[in-house]
Amino acid sequence: MNETLNVLVIDDNQDQLEVLRIVLGKRDPDLKVEVYADPAAGLQALSEKSFDVVLLDYSLPGVNGLDLLRQIKDRWPHLPVIFVTGQGNEKIAVAAMRDGAHDYIIKEGDYLKFLHKTIRHAHEKAQLEKQILTSKLRLQALFDGIQDFISVQDREFNVVMVNRKFADWVEEEPDALVGRKCYEVYFKRSEPCENCPLQATFQTRQKDFLEMHHDNEVFHIWSYPMTGLDGHLDFAIEHLRRVTDQKRMEEQLIQNDKLVTLGILSSGIAHEIRNPLNIIEAARYYLSEVIPPEETDKHEKLMIIRKNVYRASRIINNLLEFSRKKDMDAQEIDVNAILEKTLALIEKEMRVRDIEVVRELEPGLITYFDPDGLRQISLNLILNAIQAMPEGGTLYLRTRRDESGNICLEVEDTGIGIPPENLKNLFAPFFTTKPIGEGTGLGLYIVNAIVSRNGGEIKVESEIGKGTLFRVMLPRKSSPDVANGKLIENHRAEAINA
Repeated sequence: MNETLNVLVIDDNQDQLEVLRIVLGKRDPDLKVEVYADPAAGLQALSEKSFDVVLLDYSLPGVNGLDLLRQIKDRWPHLPVIFVTGQGNEKIAVAAMRDGAHDYIIKEGDYLKFLHKTIRHAHEKAQLEKQILTSKLRLQALFDGIQDFISVQDREFNVVMVNRKFADWVEEEPDALVGRKCYEVYFKRSEPCENCPLQATFQTRQKDFLEMHHDNEVFHIWSYPMTGLDGHLDFAIEHLRRVTDQKRMEEQLIQNDKLVTLGILSSGIAHEIRNPLNIIEAARYYLSEVIPPEETDKHEKLMIIRKNVYRASRIINNLLEFSRKKDMDAQEIDVNAILEKTLALIEKEMRVRDIEVVRELEPGLITYFDPDGLRQISLNLILNAIQAMPEGGTLYLRTRRDESGNICLEVEDTGIGIPPENLKNLFAPFFTTKPIGEGTGLGLYIVNAIVSRNGGEIKVESEIGKGTLFRVMLPRKSSPDVANGKLIENHRAEAINA
């Protein structure tokens, strides 16, 4: 039993309509035919009812059949239309098929004898096209939903199709990329990439891989053969993935492992250096006791030895303090003391780079903060300032208490400055303007995380060619001992003796 189809016929020849209705009813009773002599009434019926096929005459009153065909296709693009005419004109047939007709029939001979089969065929063809279109749309949605960059190229590196992610990356519409060379569109090259995986795939009919560096980005590129039904390899799929952040994370993990190992070694070395320093200090003390006081020159040399033994001991103590694992709990700390200890670790580096340090430190600034965190903040901001002044300059370190009682720590350099477009991403993880291998983009992210975790706030101001200012607002929290000055005096003494 055939599927029931609703057929709409628009034809102004009443006798022809009646004959058509009778013939179709006899040859295929499952075709439910509805006829209209008026084109406007036929369009109205299409708007109100559901039809499976339309038979449309070419010669209609007040309207050209081709114009009506275009109107129907504009509103119901997937509805099959069979164009019927008494004029066997090839030009009309071409125009009808171009405008979307599924078939073209001339009213001659025994055309009515086979018309029911033509209607069935048009419906089946339309259903098949609908299924193909649905599959294509699903495939395109899947294609565009992939978050990596996917494209298809031919043997001449012409782009055949791309997914939405790829088009967005190069800031073009997908259709605008079709027919252009992939290496030109994606990497702005005038010739294929070196070790191009597509070339290898076309030669070997096997998948291939390449790691490519472009504009401070790292890409992993895979290519896969795409054979046709005849077995010919005319196209290849290219799969790109941007792995810059992943590579930086891997480098950071490797660097962290190195730092852990270095921390263990430096801790052991520091303990070992303490022994000869103690011997040197003991010998110096002995000599200072046995050398007569009037031999001032010798005593001056002994004081030089004492001063440098003290300096070496202080560096070792700071190194051990930075490498020692401590609890993350906040406590009352002297901001200036932490800052001075941090400077002591890198003062030689600043002298080598011809960087002058200007201190504007308000005394007695005690905050409630994670001490290791404050050391990390100070070290990161100072190192960033040093790197921003490759030709030397001035580093300003300021501490003060604002009107609300919070403590403000400022680190300002006279370096190259930060472009305005980079300021909004400055504290994002893995954001860096340095080449791969020279920065991971985690330093300022960690600084911001530590400040936020301890209830503080960090801001940045910068101007190209003039320098950058980082302002860290530390929370105002204190204990009773701080209020009566005991803790302040203890920290002052601790800073002096460090």
